[in-house]
Amino acid sequence: MPKIENGGIIMFEKRGLSKAQFAQSGYDTSAYRFIETEGTFTATLDLKVWGDSMLKNFLTLEDGRKIIACTFHRENYLGMADIPMGSVLEVTFKKAARSGKVYIREVKVKNECPTP
Repeated sequence: MPKIENGGIIMFEKRGLSKAQFAQSGYDTSAYRFIETEGTFTATLDLKVWGDSMLKNFLTLEDGRKIIACTFHRENYLGMADIPMGSVLEVTFKKAARSGKVYIREVKVKNECPTP
């Protein structure tokens, strides 16, 4: 399970960090971008941060791209809320008909990271 430094305290998280915990963690997310390509990819779940009515998921794809994928309550967060950080996933992204933006649509756990 990934360790997230928080003022000298090591945190192991399954459900994700609150906005306050994230702000204190010092975790650098500047390399993460929203995906623009449809498809199914293998990814590692690096970090999860709770936002207003959404869960921001920070993923590293097998090819090294760093992706932000938001999941929402109305979709039960696609199960992401209960997947431990560090897990390896198969994620499917599809383009929305109206907006043309690419969103995460399906998540399958390939290798769940054990919680301590």
